[in-house]
Amino acid sequence: EYSSNAAISVNQLLFDGTCMVGLKASKAFMGMSDLLKQKVLRDAQLNVAKAYVTAVSTQKNLDLIETNIKLLEKSLHDVTEMNKEGFVETLDVDRLTLSLRNLQLQKEKLDNAIVITKNALKMQMGLPLETEIELTENLEKLENSLSVDDISKATFSSSNRIEHKLLEQSIILGNLDKQRYKASSLPSLIGFYQNQKSTLRSDFNFFQSNLPLNNQWVPSSVYGFNLRVPIFAGGLTQSKIREANIKIEKAKNDMANFETALKPTLRNEGGYCDTPGDSGGETYRGISRNNFPSWQGWKNVDSHKPLRDNQIISDLVLDELVEQF
Repeated sequence: EYSSNAAISVNQLLFDGTCMVGLKASKAFMGMSDLLKQKVLRDAQLNVAKAYVTAVSTQKNLDLIETNIKLLEKSLHDVTEMNKEGFVETLDVDRLTLSLRNLQLQKEKLDNAIVITKNALKMQMGLPLETEIELTENLEKLENSLSVDDISKATFSSSNRIEHKLLEQSIILGNLDKQRYKASSLPSLIGFYQNQKSTLRSDFNFFQSNLPLNNQWVPSSVYGFNLRVPIFAGGLTQSKIREANIKIEKAKNDMANFETALKPTLRNEGGYCDTPGDSGGETYRGISRNNFPSWQGWKNVDSHKPLRDNQIISDLVLDELVEQF
């Protein structure tokens, strides 16, 4: 005997607590994705800007060195001629010669540094290293176009930071994750419908027509609901809920630590500070003058005096020196 069966079935989820939470989480996840995209774009722009300023400042230093070399060559020529006439000692000629050689050595180092900084800029911009680029801006123009106003502690809010927003979104997703685990304990309801036809024949004649009645297909339909009720999960659900709570608390602690550290940072290390009795002496952006007296940035700081307490100096070269420190 030969039998054949053809069926079609349809299932529809009518209620599932985890599905409802998932719909909410999808929106929150899209918000997290947008924040991460903003952070990546901001970091990329910042890295390109830093690399560009570094290249421009290096080029500026090279220009200054070349100018000093020209002046020193002229002075060395004049002193050499005066030495021939007996007006100056040979020691003076030797000193100028040594100074000129030191400047020429610095120029060689800066020539190499220019190549390195330009290659770093190409990498940040995603350009092949073989691409030729030209630095069209100068430090003075950059300082005018990228002038940074003093940070106002009264209006600055940590919640505006992209990192703070990411932590907030992490807490939202953590709460939704916890709701998902709780909802997994709820019953789920599924509706279904099935229609099928079957036949049983003594001969293999499924593709023939005009057959007797006992060879026809017999139809049948079934529909109903499937209710699933979780009874015992072995403690897995509670374990997942506790794990989600730990992640939420960690994100909250990170936010609290960020906000706690922000206030003393802005008060003490937000800019220029010269507190009487402070063992570190003058401080700018957390760099102590007593501990680091040879830091090159102090020349720039001194050039902007007098300064207010916690003042942020608008100086791209100084910003670069702080970043390098």
